Amino acid sequence: MKPEVELKSEEMSKVVKVYRRYYRGKWYESEVPQPNYNIISYKPTKPERSLYYSTYEEAQARADQYNKRLIAYKRGREDNFPSTIDWYDFDNTEFQDDTVWTNPNGSWKYAHGWDEWEVEELLNEDMEYVFREDQHSNVDFFNVLFTTVKFAKYELKKNRNNEWKIYVKND
Repeated sequence: MKPEVELKSEEMSKVVKVYRRYYRGKWYESEVPQPNYNIISYKPTKPERSLYYSTYEEAQARADQYNKRLIAYKRGREDNFPSTIDWYDFDNTEFQDDTVWTNPNGSWKYAHGWDEWEVEELLNEDMEYVFREDQHSNVDFFNVLFTTVKFAKYELKKNRNNEWKIYVKND
């Protein structure tokens, strides 16, 4: 399973309005209105050698294309997130402490098993449902998992569709 990737605001391509002027064989541009800068164009802030567009929509389409490619590139560089989490992934965490994460009837471990968990299955459940006996939820499970060294670069967040997904942290 590939984790989701979000771009930082400084990584994203945005559209800016530029004022341009051609004078003595050379083009000049400014992001603020200037005298004799009569040509109004739009350009994406990235990539470095971006084209000028006559409409905002054309420039936005190019910026969106850049952002999608960057997300695909970053996702391709990430390691696969394991499809199964096991007991040993929680070494030296509160999850292995029987006084914190108990195992009686009505607890999280009782409902989900003791030593192995399918990630997709957990993400498709009601993530915020708190179990009566130990007061833990699937969100708590993942939050403890992400405190371990092996999984420290991940985080659990809701996406635009209000679904819980695993993301690579934007540090």
